[in-house]
Amino acid sequence: RIQRILEIITIALATATVASFYLAFSLETSNPARKEAANVSRQYNLDGRSPLLTLLTATQKYAKLERFSDLTLAIWGQLTPNVVPVLFTDSAVLDKRARDLEEKRSGAVCCSVHCRSLLSTARFRVARAGVAGTGIFETPLYAYADGDLLFTESLEVTLKAILTSRFFRESKKHLLVVGRTTEGVSTMNHKSFKLPKRRRQNLTGLPTPNDVDRKAMTGKVLEEDFMGYFITDRNFPWRHYFHMRFERGKFGRWLVLDAIRRGHVVVDATDTLLAFRPVAS
Repeated sequence: RIQRILEIITIALATATVASFYLAFSLETSNPARKEAANVSRQYNLDGRSPLLTLLTATQKYAKLERFSDLTLAIWGQLTPNVVPVLFTDSAVLDKRARDLEEKRSGAVCCSVHCRSLLSTARFRVARAGVAGTGIFETPLYAYADGDLLFTESLEVTLKAILTSRFFRESKKHLLVVGRTTEGVSTMNHKSFKLPKRRRQNLTGLPTPNDVDRKAMTGKVLEEDFMGYFITDRNFPWRHYFHMRFERGKFGRWLVLDAIRRGHVVVDATDTLLAFRPVAS
Protein backbone atom coordinates (compact mmCIF):
# COMPACT_ATOMS: atom_id res chain seq x y z
CA ARG A 1 0.00 0.00 0.00
CA ILE A 2 2.83 2.39 0.83
CA GLN A 3 4.47 1.62 -2.49
CA ARG A 4 1.19 2.32 -4.26
CA ILE A 5 0.87 5.65 -2.47
CA LEU A 6 4.43 6.57 -3.48
CA GLU A 7 3.64 5.68 -7.10
CA ILE A 8 0.55 7.90 -7.02
CA ILE A 9 2.56 10.77 -5.54
CA THR A 10 5.28 10.32 -8.18
CA ILE A 11 2.72 10.32 -11.00
CA ALA A 12 1.02 13.39 -9.54
CA LEU A 13 4.30 15.28 -9.27
CA ALA A 14 5.26 14.34 -12.82
CA THR A 15 1.85 15.43 -14.09
CA ALA A 16 2.10 18.71 -12.20
CA THR A 17 5.58 19.30 -13.60
CA VAL A 18 4.44 18.65 -17.17
CA ALA A 19 1.39 20.84 -16.61
CA SER A 20 3.51 23.69 -15.26
CA PHE A 21 5.87 23.49 -18.23
CA TYR A 22 2.91 23.42 -20.61
CA LEU A 23 1.31 26.38 -18.86
CA ALA A 24 4.54 28.35 -18.95
CA PHE A 25 5.00 27.51 -22.63
CA SER A 26 1.40 28.48 -23.39
CA LEU A 27 1.77 31.79 -21.58
CA GLU A 28 5.06 32.45 -23.32
CA THR A 29 3.70 31.77 -26.79
CA SER A 30 0.29 33.31 -26.27
CA ASN A 31 1.45 36.52 -24.64
CA PRO A 32 0.77 39.15 -27.32
CA ALA A 33 3.40 41.51 -25.94
CA ARG A 34 6.11 38.85 -26.10
CA LYS A 35 5.08 37.85 -29.59
CA GLU A 36 5.04 41.45 -30.69
CA ALA A 37 8.46 42.11 -29.18
CA ALA A 38 9.86 39.04 -30.92
CA ASN A 39 8.38 40.14 -34.23
CA VAL A 40 9.84 43.63 -33.83
CA SER A 41 13.23 42.15 -32.99
CA ARG A 42 13.15 40.10 -36.18
CA GLN A 43 11.76 42.96 -38.26
CA TYR A 44 14.41 45.48 -37.25
CA ASN A 45 17.25 43.00 -36.67
CA LEU A 46 17.91 44.15 -33.11
CA ASP A 47 20.45 41.38 -32.70
CA GLY A 48 23.20 43.68 -33.95
CA ARG A 49 23.64 42.07 -37.36
CA SER A 50 21.91 44.82 -39.34
CA PRO A 51 22.13 48.62 -38.98
CA LEU A 52 19.36 50.47 -37.19
CA LEU A 53 20.30 54.01 -38.18
CA THR A 54 21.84 55.92 -41.05
CA LEU A 55 23.61 58.85 -39.40
CA LEU A 56 24.21 61.81 -41.71
CA THR A 57 26.41 64.81 -41.08
CA ALA A 58 28.02 67.62 -43.04
CA THR A 59 31.35 69.25 -42.21
CA GLN A 60 32.93 72.17 -44.00
CA LYS A 61 36.60 72.71 -44.69
CA TYR A 62 37.43 74.45 -41.44
CA ALA A 63 40.62 74.10 -39.41
CA LYS A 64 38.96 73.89 -35.99
CA LEU A 65 36.62 71.14 -37.15
CA GLU A 66 39.35 69.20 -38.91
CA ARG A 67 41.34 69.23 -35.67
CA PHE A 68 38.74 66.98 -34.07
CA SER A 69 38.06 64.88 -37.14
CA ASP A 70 40.24 61.92 -36.14
CA LEU A 71 38.45 61.52 -32.81
CA THR A 72 35.00 62.07 -34.28
CA LEU A 73 35.44 59.69 -37.19
CA ALA A 74 37.01 57.04 -34.97
CA ILE A 75 34.16 57.14 -32.45
CA TRP A 76 31.50 57.26 -35.14
CA GLY A 77 33.15 54.26 -36.78
CA GLN A 78 32.77 52.33 -33.53
CA LEU A 79 29.00 52.76 -33.70
CA THR A 80 28.79 50.14 -36.42
CA PRO A 81 27.15 47.78 -37.21
CA ASN A 82 24.11 49.35 -35.53
CA VAL A 83 24.80 52.77 -37.07
CA VAL A 84 26.01 53.65 -40.56
CA PRO A 85 27.79 57.05 -40.42
CA VAL A 86 27.72 59.08 -43.64
CA LEU A 87 29.88 62.21 -43.94
CA PHE A 88 29.18 64.91 -46.52
CA THR A 89 32.13 67.27 -46.76
CA ASP A 90 34.05 69.56 -49.08
CA SER A 91 37.24 69.00 -47.09
CA ALA A 92 39.83 66.84 -48.84
CA VAL A 93 41.41 66.05 -45.46
CA LEU A 94 38.20 64.78 -43.89
CA ASP A 95 37.27 62.99 -47.08
CA LYS A 96 40.53 61.02 -47.07
CA ARG A 97 40.32 60.17 -43.37
CA ALA A 98 36.75 58.96 -43.68
CA ARG A 99 37.58 56.84 -46.72
CA ASP A 100 40.57 55.35 -44.91
CA LEU A 101 38.24 54.30 -42.11
CA GLU A 102 35.82 52.89 -44.64
CA GLU A 103 38.58 50.78 -46.17
CA LYS A 104 39.44 49.48 -42.71
CA ARG A 105 35.79 48.43 -42.30
CA SER A 106 35.33 50.88 -39.45
CA GLY A 107 32.02 51.91 -40.88
CA ALA A 108 32.51 55.56 -41.83
CA VAL A 109 31.06 56.26 -45.25
CA CYS A 110 32.12 59.48 -46.96
CA CYS A 111 30.29 61.29 -49.74
CA SER A 112 32.20 64.24 -51.14
CA VAL A 113 29.78 67.05 -51.83
CA HIS A 114 29.99 70.76 -51.18
CA CYS A 115 28.53 71.66 -47.79
CA ARG A 116 26.29 74.26 -49.37
CA SER A 117 24.21 71.31 -50.49
CA LEU A 118 21.13 70.92 -48.34
CA LEU A 119 21.15 67.98 -45.97
CA SER A 120 17.66 67.14 -47.17
CA THR A 121 19.15 66.67 -50.63
CA ALA A 122 21.89 64.51 -49.12
CA ARG A 123 19.32 62.43 -47.29
CA PHE A 124 17.41 61.79 -50.52
CA ARG A 125 20.63 60.79 -52.27
CA VAL A 126 21.33 58.27 -49.52
CA ALA A 127 17.77 56.96 -49.66
CA ARG A 128 17.98 56.51 -53.41
CA ALA A 129 21.24 54.61 -52.97
CA GLY A 130 19.46 52.26 -50.60
CA VAL A 131 16.55 51.78 -52.96
CA ALA A 132 18.99 51.10 -55.76
CA GLY A 133 19.94 47.90 -53.98
CA THR A 134 23.17 48.73 -52.18
CA GLY A 135 21.56 47.72 -48.90
CA ILE A 136 23.93 49.77 -46.76
CA PHE A 137 21.51 52.66 -46.30
CA GLU A 138 18.34 50.62 -45.82
CA THR A 139 17.67 51.35 -42.16
CA PRO A 140 14.44 51.91 -40.20
CA LEU A 141 15.72 55.21 -38.78
CA TYR A 142 17.63 58.15 -40.25
CA ALA A 143 19.36 60.99 -38.44
CA TYR A 144 21.34 64.16 -38.87
CA ALA A 145 23.88 65.21 -36.24
CA ASP A 146 26.52 67.90 -35.97
CA GLY A 147 29.83 66.76 -37.40
CA ASP A 148 31.68 67.31 -34.11
CA LEU A 149 29.11 65.55 -31.91
CA LEU A 150 30.22 62.36 -30.16
CA PHE A 151 27.91 59.56 -29.06
CA THR A 152 28.24 56.67 -26.63
CA GLU A 153 26.48 53.33 -26.29
CA SER A 154 23.43 55.26 -25.09
CA LEU A 155 22.67 55.91 -28.78
CA GLU A 156 22.21 52.20 -29.44
CA VAL A 157 20.05 51.83 -26.32
CA THR A 158 17.90 54.77 -27.38
CA LEU A 159 17.47 53.46 -30.92
CA LYS A 160 16.35 50.04 -29.72
CA ALA A 161 13.98 51.63 -27.23
CA ILE A 162 12.43 53.71 -30.00
CA LEU A 163 12.02 50.76 -32.35
CA THR A 164 10.55 48.46 -29.70
CA SER A 165 8.15 51.07 -28.38
CA ARG A 166 4.54 50.08 -28.90
CA PHE A 167 3.69 53.68 -29.65
CA PHE A 168 6.23 53.79 -32.47
CA ARG A 169 5.07 50.47 -33.90
CA GLU A 170 1.35 51.18 -33.77
CA SER A 171 1.27 54.88 -34.59
CA LYS A 172 0.67 55.91 -38.18
CA LYS A 173 2.31 59.26 -37.54
CA HIS A 174 5.85 60.24 -38.40
CA LEU A 175 8.42 60.42 -35.60
CA LEU A 176 10.90 63.20 -34.88
CA VAL A 177 13.39 62.70 -32.04
CA VAL A 178 15.48 65.75 -31.17
CA GLY A 179 17.99 66.55 -28.46
CA ARG A 180 20.72 68.86 -27.22
CA THR A 181 24.29 68.12 -26.23
CA THR A 182 24.95 66.87 -22.71
CA GLU A 183 26.41 69.56 -20.48
CA GLY A 184 29.56 68.99 -18.42
CA VAL A 185 31.05 66.23 -20.56
CA SER A 186 34.44 66.39 -22.30
CA THR A 187 36.79 64.03 -24.09
CA MET A 188 38.56 63.50 -20.78
CA ASN A 189 35.66 62.38 -18.59
CA HIS A 190 33.05 60.99 -20.98
CA LYS A 191 33.88 57.35 -20.13
CA SER A 192 33.23 57.88 -16.43
CA PHE A 193 30.31 60.24 -16.92
CA LYS A 194 26.88 58.87 -16.05
CA LEU A 195 23.55 60.42 -16.73
CA PRO A 196 21.59 61.33 -13.58
CA LYS A 197 18.86 58.88 -12.60
CA ARG A 198 16.21 61.17 -13.96
CA ARG A 199 17.94 60.99 -17.32
CA ARG A 200 18.24 57.23 -17.56
CA GLN A 201 14.76 56.92 -18.97
CA ASN A 202 13.39 54.06 -21.01
CA LEU A 203 11.68 55.22 -24.17
CA THR A 204 9.69 51.96 -24.31
CA GLY A 205 6.83 53.74 -22.58
CA LEU A 206 6.51 56.67 -24.94
CA PRO A 207 3.66 59.03 -24.00
CA THR A 208 0.49 59.49 -25.97
CA PRO A 209 0.52 61.99 -28.85
CA ASN A 210 -1.19 64.58 -26.67
CA ASP A 211 1.42 64.15 -23.94
CA VAL A 212 4.24 64.45 -26.44
CA ASP A 213 2.71 67.53 -28.03
CA ARG A 214 2.24 69.16 -24.64
CA LYS A 215 5.81 68.33 -23.63
CA ALA A 216 7.18 69.74 -26.86
CA MET A 217 5.05 72.87 -26.55
CA THR A 218 5.95 73.61 -22.94
CA GLY A 219 9.18 71.73 -22.25
CA LYS A 220 12.80 72.76 -22.51
CA VAL A 221 13.00 71.39 -26.02
CA LEU A 222 11.55 74.68 -27.27
CA GLU A 223 13.57 76.92 -24.98
CA GLU A 224 16.72 76.18 -26.93
CA ASP A 225 17.40 77.62 -30.35
CA PHE A 226 19.69 74.82 -31.45
CA MET A 227 19.46 71.02 -31.34
CA GLY A 228 22.44 68.75 -31.88
CA TYR A 229 20.68 65.90 -33.66
CA PHE A 230 17.44 64.91 -35.40
CA ILE A 231 16.30 61.27 -35.63
CA THR A 232 13.34 60.36 -37.83
CA ASP A 233 11.49 57.35 -39.15
CA ARG A 234 12.33 56.07 -42.60
CA ASN A 235 9.51 57.91 -44.38
CA PHE A 236 9.66 61.25 -42.60
CA PRO A 237 8.51 63.90 -45.15
CA TRP A 238 11.73 65.90 -45.50
CA ARG A 239 10.38 67.24 -48.80
CA HIS A 240 8.47 69.80 -46.71
CA TYR A 241 11.78 71.19 -45.44
CA PHE A 242 13.77 71.00 -48.64
CA HIS A 243 14.78 74.68 -48.50
CA MET A 244 15.97 74.62 -44.87
CA ARG A 245 19.53 74.47 -43.52
CA PHE A 246 20.21 72.23 -40.53
CA GLU A 247 23.15 74.26 -39.29
CA ARG A 248 21.11 77.41 -38.80
CA GLY A 249 20.43 78.02 -35.13
CA LYS A 250 16.69 78.68 -35.36
CA PHE A 251 16.00 75.65 -37.54
CA GLY A 252 15.60 73.17 -34.67
CA ARG A 253 12.96 75.15 -32.86
CA TRP A 254 11.06 75.88 -36.06
CA LEU A 255 11.23 72.22 -37.12
CA VAL A 256 9.75 71.04 -33.82
CA LEU A 257 6.89 73.52 -33.99
CA ASP A 258 6.15 72.70 -37.62
CA ALA A 259 6.32 68.95 -36.96
CA ILE A 260 3.74 69.36 -34.19
CA ARG A 261 1.59 71.48 -36.49
CA ARG A 262 1.65 68.69 -39.07
CA GLY A 263 0.66 66.11 -36.46
CA HIS A 264 4.00 64.31 -36.21
CA VAL A 265 5.17 62.81 -32.93
CA VAL A 266 7.98 64.83 -31.33
CA VAL A 267 10.20 63.32 -28.61
CA ASP A 268 12.98 65.04 -26.65
CA ALA A 269 15.79 62.53 -26.06
CA THR A 270 18.13 64.96 -24.28
CA ASP A 271 17.61 63.23 -20.94
CA THR A 272 18.17 59.77 -22.43
CA LEU A 273 20.95 60.14 -24.97
CA LEU A 274 24.51 61.09 -24.02
CA ALA A 275 25.98 63.33 -26.73
CA PHE A 276 28.88 65.72 -26.19
CA ARG A 277 31.34 67.84 -28.13
CA PRO A 278 35.09 67.10 -28.16
CA VAL A 279 36.32 70.08 -26.18
CA ALA A 280 39.25 70.12 -23.79
CA SER A 281 38.30 69.72 -20.14
